[in-house]
Amino acid sequence: MLQLGPYSAWVAFDGCDRRTYATETSQSGHSNCISGWIASEREKKFSVNWHNALRDIPLEGVVSIDGVVCSTHVMLDKSTRPLAPDEISISYARSSNFTRRDFVFSTIQVTDEDEYLHTVDDRYTFGVIELELWRLAVSDVVARQPLRHQYGKPSLEPQMLHERSQKCGSHHVIFGEEYISRPSTVDLVTGTRIDEHPFVKFTFRYRSMDMLIAKGIAPGRAEQALSMKSSAMLKQEEMQTEIRHLEARLKFLRSSVGQTCAENEVSTRRRIKQEESPTYSHDSFWRSRFGSF
Repeated sequence: MLQLGPYSAWVAFDGCDRRTYATETSQSGHSNCISGWIASEREKKFSVNWHNALRDIPLEGVVSIDGVVCSTHVMLDKSTRPLAPDEISISYARSSNFTRRDFVFSTIQVTDEDEYLHTVDDRYTFGVIELELWRLAVSDVVARQPLRHQYGKPSLEPQMLHERSQKCGSHHVIFGEEYISRPSTVDLVTGTRIDEHPFVKFTFRYRSMDMLIAKGIAPGRAEQALSMKSSAMLKQEEMQTEIRHLEARLKFLRSSVGQTCAENEVSTRRRIKQEESPTYSHDSFWRSRFGSF
């Protein structure tokens, strides 16, 4: 996870936050920037997520993957939409009003065929996932409107490069298989950006874990295993401590319940004894009070 003040962002696999390595913060112009590295996995779907702990101003979020804008959306401020969520997750791009395609990591294909020699000198932006947050001056909000797909936008498709491009084994992101999905209903927001640069910018650079280890960005697998083992041992120790506390608490509660039951039993016996009175037959009552006839 990357975090700047009240704003945080992360890439997730199967709903779990992907660990970020070599985090760096900087300022570019008037933008607050933070970047880090994550390990990509071939054929793995993922989502880009962000959270706004304050929601004091409207923000436009722009998700770009490998240089292609894949999503634009708005998180309104709390005063305008008090019940709106403070977290947004993007895991797909719409291909029509009724279809979607998920974000998927894939391996770049290479070839030695001459017809692909032109790819050697081409500049590519593979390996970068960006989230920009722009401050927005909102002029109008129309609630619960169908989102119309805009056709003709660039998409992320499988790439074939010449082997001299030195991209062998590298990963990039593609749009996965198309599937049917009902049209989205959203609040349509009209407004203008306040600044010339993003207010906050998150950058996730991704490579395979082997490449991250080779470049010294991520610890070796032995170190990772040791770290995981230490973490597991620490977690187990914390669990054992918690169990001991719970057992002590349970013992105290049981003794308290036993003591309370004993006190209630004694109190009940005393009350019954106090409430007992002599029982007389009709004849004995008259004899005791008036004597014999």
